[in-house]
Amino acid sequence: MSTAMVMQEAKVFNTDGELVMEGECDLEEGVEEASFQPSLDSRSLERQQEPLYLELEDGRVFEISKRHIRLNVQSSMGLRAVYRLHVLRRTRPPVD
Repeated sequence: MSTAMVMQEAKVFNTDGELVMEGECDLEEGVEEASFQPSLDSRSLERQQEPLYLELEDGRVFEISKRHIRLNVQSSMGLRAVYRLHVLRRTRPPVD
């Protein structure tokens, strides 16, 4: 099974449609996982309840699990947080 990785801007929202975090996302289609690099890591993802929604700049929206892995990765800009997100299914935005 091959996976396609597509890097694009993305946002994570809670059920009320409130922005939890935004940044760059690599969606691994076919694997149901995504790597998310928030532009500002406030650790607000840990305080959220399910369901959560990942909205990509191309308009697609996915429901994601609250379970995630947070990694600290060294980059040219210093230490950055990267979240590994588990994609549950494609869906509609929580609030229009």
